[in-house]
Amino acid sequence: MYGSCRESLPGSTPERPQRATGTPALLNRKRKGQGVAEAVDEYLKFEQKRVDAQELSLLTLKDRRQVLTRHLLDYLKTQKVNSTAHISENTFYEYGVFRHKASKLTRNKEITIIKGFFDNHLRKYKLINPDIPINKDLLRKTRIKSSDLDANPAINTEDWRVINKYIRHQWVKKVDGYSRPSVIYWRHIFWTFTVVAKNTGCRPKELLALRWKDVEIVDVGRISKSKEKMEIEAYEAEGIEVLDVEEQTNYQGWSQGENTIGRVERLIAYVLIKNSKTGEQREIPANIGNALRRFNSYQKKWLEEHGDPPQQPDFGQSKQ
Repeated sequence: MYGSCRESLPGSTPERPQRATGTPALLNRKRKGQGVAEAVDEYLKFEQKRVDAQELSLLTLKDRRQVLTRHLLDYLKTQKVNSTAHISENTFYEYGVFRHKASKLTRNKEITIIKGFFDNHLRKYKLINPDIPINKDLLRKTRIKSSDLDANPAINTEDWRVINKYIRHQWVKKVDGYSRPSVIYWRHIFWTFTVVAKNTGCRPKELLALRWKDVEIVDVGRISKSKEKMEIEAYEAEGIEVLDVEEQTNYQGWSQGENTIGRVERLIAYVLIKNSKTGEQREIPANIGNALRRFNSYQKKWLEEHGDPPQQPDFGQSKQ
């Protein structure tokens, strides 16, 4: 057990083992570059593991995959960069020109994703020259002006009427030639998605996370002047005097009770949304109760006839 220990002379101090100095050759050796496509693939596989561990959302992974496998790799091909070792300080000088058809906000989002790939994978695993600074000069963002934020204005009333009319009367209902029930199902989903998005102002990511348990539909009622007039005339014909008609509504114009004269149904949906950036929840009242109730009825009927809903979107690009 102790045979390997060197005996020390009486009264002397045992020699201390010498601490290694310098950097081991293995750590000091610079790792060679890797194929760019291979590096992207490794990075995305790790990001998938983060999704599986619920550390990253699936939508975020889809955004990163699209930017890295399409825009980044396509751009590097134009620069004849096939290996991470070939990336230099000037590699991304022309990226803005390459992506000139995309908006400035989109290009800046792509730069953020590419920078994350550089910081969390290429630099971490020494796949690029460590002397290359990963800063705003290498991955330059486009300066955003206030006018750029107005380049994509909100849909006005007239445009929305045209869009909704086309989706509802042409795209959803005209599905002749499609034998798959999933086509009409997913088109109804998209129609409802656009209606909810327009009336709540929510981000697509927030709506994709929406569940029926997050929606409460309330009949707040409203007063129909024509129905009110008819009911008053009916009461007066029976000799019943109607008083205080103006007090039937509250300050929002909603009826005060279910037995209010002239009351008709008005469905308001209270939608509980979780902010995709901060995680905070907020409740949004929107005049989409009828649209959500209609889709809920359609969905239940579809499930009774066809079973489980199709998991993959099918909008009928190819006919069968």
